[in-house]
Order: sequence, then C-alpha cells, then structure tokens
Amino acid sequence: MVSSRVVALALLGLSTLCSAQGTLMGIPDCAIDCMIKALPETTCGPTNQTCLCADTKFSDAVTPCVVASCTVKEALAVANTSITQCERPATDQTAVIHWVSGVATVLSTVFVAMRLVSRAAKLGAWGNDDTAVMVAFAFDVALYIIITLLAKVGLGRDIWKLPMWQIPEFIKLMLVVEIMYVLAIAASKSSILFFYCRIFPDKRFRNAVWAVQIFNAVVALSFLILFTAQCQPFSYFWTQWDGEHHGQCIDFGTAGLVHLALQVAIDLAILVLPITQIYSLQMDARRKAGVMAMFLTGIFVTIVTCLRIQGLAQDSTWFNISVAALGPIILTHVEASVCITVACMPNGWQLFKIFSSHVVKMSTTLVSKKGSLASNNQTSALGRELEDRPLKSPATESTAFPEESVHSPLRV
Repeated sequence: MVSSRVVALALLGLSTLCSAQGTLMGIPDCAIDCMIKALPETTCGPTNQTCLCADTKFSDAVTPCVVASCTVKEALAVANTSITQCERPATDQTAVIHWVSGVATVLSTVFVAMRLVSRAAKLGAWGNDDTAVMVAFAFDVALYIIITLLAKVGLGRDIWKLPMWQIPEFIKLMLVVEIMYVLAIAASKSSILFFYCRIFPDKRFRNAVWAVQIFNAVVALSFLILFTAQCQPFSYFWTQWDGEHHGQCIDFGTAGLVHLALQVAIDLAILVLPITQIYSLQMDARRKAGVMAMFLTGIFVTIVTCLRIQGLAQDSTWFNISVAALGPIILTHVEASVCITVACMPNGWQLFKIFSSHVVKMSTTLVSKKGSLASNNQTSALGRELEDRPLKSPATESTAFPEESVHSPLRV
C-alpha cells in the first residue's frame, strides 16, 4: 500500500542529515547505499540540503534502488525524518473530516426526524419503507462514529507521521467503513422501492419494483461476502502493508469500482420507475412536473456515486493511503446520508405543505380578526352618528355593500 513515491520522498535531504549530524541515526544502511550510488545523477553538492530536496533526478535515481533494497517500515522511518529536514508541510485534514461528516449526519438526522414526526402525526401508517430507512439510518450513524475514529488514528494525515502500530488499526477501520456503507446504501434504496409499492398500485409496475429490490439485495449480499473474504487469511487485509506477511487478496480497487457501477445502475432504475407511473396520472402538467422533480432528487445520489468512482479510479495506486483515502471515505458517508435524505423527502414535503398551509391559515385569521375589530369600531361610530336617522331599504343596503356579489364567483 506504500509505493516507491513514499521512498523517493524519504531520501530527500538524506545526505545533509548525515553530513550535518555526523551520524547515521535512524537512517537504514540500504538507504545510505542507494543514495551514494545516485550521487553521480545530481549536480547538487552532498551538503546542499535545499538543492537535494528539490532535485527530482536524484530522487528518481534513488527510488528503484530503495524499492528493491529497503523494507516499507524503513522507508517510512526515513521519510518522516527527511521530510522534516526538507521542511515540507505536513498534511492534516482532520477538521475537514469532522465538518463534512458532521453536516452529512445532521442532514440525514433532520429528514429522518421529519419522517418520524409525520408518522407520529398519523399522516401515514408505518410500513416496510419506514423500517428500512431506520435500519439505513442506524448504519449511517455507525459510519459517522467509525469515520471519527479513523480521524483519530490517522485519516487525513501523512502515513509516515503515524506510529507503525497505528497503520493496521487504520486499515481495519477502512474495512468496517466499506461494510457499513454497503448496508446503509442497500437499506436506504430498499426503503425507496418499498415506498413505490406503497403509492403505486399497478401490478406490472410492482413486479418491476420487486425485480430491482431483489437485485439490490443480491448486490449487497454479494459484496458483503466479497469484502469480508477478499483476503486469505482474513488478517492479511491489514497486515499486508508492511510486506512482512504472506497471503493473497483480490484487487480491492477493481471490486470497489464494480460495486459503484452496479449502484449507478440501481440508481437509474429507481429514477426511471416512478416517471413511468407519474406520466399516466390524471393531473395537470405543473403538478406532474412538481412530483417528478421530487422523485428526481435521487439524481444527487448518482452524482455522489460517480464522484466516488472518479476518486477510486484516480487513486488506484495509493502511496500515502491515509491521505489518499480521505476523499473516497468522506464521499462514502455523504452518499449514504444523501440516499437516506432522498428516501425521507416525500415525508418532508408532506410536513412542509401542512406547515405552510397552517401558516397561511393563521395569517389569514389574524388579518380577519384585525379587519373585524376595525369594522366593529367603525360600525359603532357610524351607529352613534346615525341613530336618529331612518333606516335604509334593503335595496339601498345591498348597493352600498356589494362584496358578496364581487366574491361569489371565487367561491364557486
């Protein structure tokens, strides 16, 4: 998991360390030998730290030798020392992890709460879609907790800054993130499909929904088995990084890309299915467009999935895994949270309509009360002024107050 690019960084400024300190403390013999062999490739003086740190020809000449001669642990130890001497800035994106993961969790929590409120208010009966989304939310919260733990053990920081014992713990948590992601995504998409069965009665449509439902379950189960059995022995998943253990693993990057491609296919099916039913509903074009727009919000899930595919494809050869894995892991949580949000969006829209209608009703009531109070005051004053005058005929009164005739067409 740590490639030759780490080793190249490790050798920068190495000769300066040896010359300035007069010692080889912490620098393995394999690295010293490789550096000496590569000196003819550089025009820098052996004590010119600034020049050696910037000379890519020197590092390119040293890298193949170090890959063949040094262990991963030796390369990481040298990297930590030499990069410090070259005054290269350390990477620390812990704050980004907490902000993005926190916002994603808050978003899903708000929409799940709205769903529970709608059920508590008896706006709909509890169904399979509600159960599925609650299961998905439980895995989403688990994702937040695990990603927080990942940040503590090194996510977003350079791998050569981590203690050696911490790297296997980091890799173990990465595996747990993938498992929680598969479960959260499968459950949230299952909730959406159960919701389709609840609102659309057409038998052929329901058969199509159940076909997608079964496919979604098979994909989830298959990749759960694949992710948990990808290495033999199982522990080789988190011990292979140092090159000191023996075993074999499938190509994890390829497996991840295949899973994401299948998720895009499921997303497209979920997007297309309701459109076929909404198109045939007896409602005006404006309402159809509004309902379709609500269902098409699921396209955001597809967008996030495509971003994850792009990230995995670009980082298929990670050299600084604790930093390179940050984007895919964060997008994993964002995708799960957005999928849960989309599953709860109909309930959120339902509550919004009820809330807005109550606000309009209260506003109308307040305006009516103010108008009634003003009218009563005017009537009292008018009564005192005209109390000695004769009453007008009904015809005259009708002519003086024509509001009923003006507003009657609206009431129809």
